[in-house]
Amino acid sequence: MAAVTAPLGAQGLSYSDDFESYGTPDDPPGWFDSAPGNPTQEAPGLYQTATDPADAANVAFGKQSASNSFTHLRTHSFPATAELELTGQFRRSKDSALFGVTLFSSFPTPQSYLRFGQSSSGCNVRLEAVGLGALSGDFDSGVRVERNRWYRFRILSEPAGAGLRVRARVWAADGAEPSYWQIDAGLAAQPAGSWIGLWGSGAGQKLWDDLAATSTVSAPPSVRWFEEGIALVGGATFARSITPTVEATGEPPLDVEATLDGEPWDLGSEVSTNGTHLLFASVTDARGATATATVAVTLAIPECTLAATRFTEDAAFDALLAARDGAYRANAEIRVGGVATWELDLRPAPAAPVDPSSTAQFDPWPNGDAVEFRMIYDGGDALRVSLAGGDLAAAVTPPAGTALVGDFDDFLLRAAALASGASARFEELALNGRPIGESLAAPLATGGDLDLLLLSGCELGGGFSLTGRIR
Repeated sequence: MAAVTAPLGAQGLSYSDDFESYGTPDDPPGWFDSAPGNPTQEAPGLYQTATDPADAANVAFGKQSASNSFTHLRTHSFPATAELELTGQFRRSKDSALFGVTLFSSFPTPQSYLRFGQSSSGCNVRLEAVGLGALSGDFDSGVRVERNRWYRFRILSEPAGAGLRVRARVWAADGAEPSYWQIDAGLAAQPAGSWIGLWGSGAGQKLWDDLAATSTVSAPPSVRWFEEGIALVGGATFARSITPTVEATGEPPLDVEATLDGEPWDLGSEVSTNGTHLLFASVTDARGATATATVAVTLAIPECTLAATRFTEDAAFDALLAARDGAYRANAEIRVGGVATWELDLRPAPAAPVDPSSTAQFDPWPNGDAVEFRMIYDGGDALRVSLAGGDLAAAVTPPAGTALVGDFDDFLLRAAALASGASARFEELALNGRPIGESLAAPLATGGDLDLLLLSGCELGGGFSLTGRIR
């Protein structure tokens, strides 16, 4: 079940990490960093380990960027139906640095959670309910975090009838823990979310350390359908092939099974046949408890026949662009530097390659390895590319006076070996799950070998899925 996406299931009902086992910077496993402005997508490395400015021998976890963003521990479930104790400490380097910890979160679908922290420069540490209704009782601690100083916190949540009672306290780490609860608040209904997480915004470093969470009873299992990181909604229609996966939680080990149109089906396999399809998934946890999820989706992929035009030099393609007034929409570029790292860039055309609108660095890509790639477009202005586990999304802005939807019907693949001894290949290309029957190869070169392929004749404005392998 390798295609089952995180969370694979709750890893018991406790979690603790002092982050001392990691280097700096490092990305502790289990944490899903939501991309700012596009929170269904992951932004690996947004939250990382860092050296404690107050103690060079100590390692903490946090973020430096000013973006308003979250990270959640998606490998563990802590439901509101059970008592939960969450402890740890936090620190900020500037008054403008805002921070918090989240409980019972389902962010970003839907955006509901409890947040304990300082969410504006002029307020104290307090408890806030987002998407959960109003809090009653005392939810302001009266404590304001000073910069460059560690503060410890303790949060205790417990069911109260159909609702929830949350108590919390916060104090300077070099002082004594208060004997009373500064915060004692209630919610009328128990949240459905079960993740804990961190939130940070504003200029300055935000750090957390010694995080620990303990829940008293096992959470019931759950299972949901997703496609490209977005929850599948019943009745959705796609103009491209899809690759559905599930997120399942429960007490491990988990047994997850799925069917497509009533037949056993391997999670993560591509669905490319037009028509309405019924997806069913079930999960059984270690206690024998089960949960199911069913969703119906429709594929309406336009029928077409691709025509391929090959170029072996940039000049020929430049001439084609000139004949079309340079009217191309967007560019996705994968660069491999030396033998160490690779970079993925997305940008609206015709922005210069040195100025991508969205870019990310990823782990080493060993020479000679073939890795799968996928480019996804669902209409509108959102384009996504994934390669070897690295995902990137960017807005695609059409030229003035034009529209993306229904306004383009071709795309170009370009393999370039620009360094001596380098090569690049595209293999097993498919459009919406249907083999294209073409490949590209820029062989070992003295530098500058190109292979360009223009694929045209299919309406792409409503959406498409382009897949293949790059070596």
